[in-house]
Amino acid sequence: MKSLARVVYGLVVQMHPLEFRIEFADEMHWIFDEQMMRAHRRTARAVLCTQLLLDVLRSAFVQHILRERPRPAAVAPYFGLIASSDSAVIQAGFILFCSLFNIFCIALFLHLMIST
Repeated sequence: MKSLARVVYGLVVQMHPLEFRIEFADEMHWIFDEQMMRAHRRTARAVLCTQLLLDVLRSAFVQHILRERPRPAAVAPYFGLIASSDSAVIQAGFILFCSLFNIFCIALFLHLMIST
């Protein structure tokens, strides 16, 4: 049975661009599993899980921002402004999601710290 952390990690990996996921998703899951197996104490696992989740969120954000989007030369002058406004809305939504997820991770970490 997969842990909740592994499922959440997998969902965040799915946020990466398709080309990136094809090349790196298996390795990212392998690294997550290896790191989580090495942490023995519950507190250490919570801290490590939070760090890994924040790292993969940052990675997804960077991959979406830095990814080049080729535009056909014939339509670029006419549709460049439309695409950039849609992109800004998507990026703002992604930043909002990342912020809320960060707050969730901090709350989870504090809950685990208090309960142990």
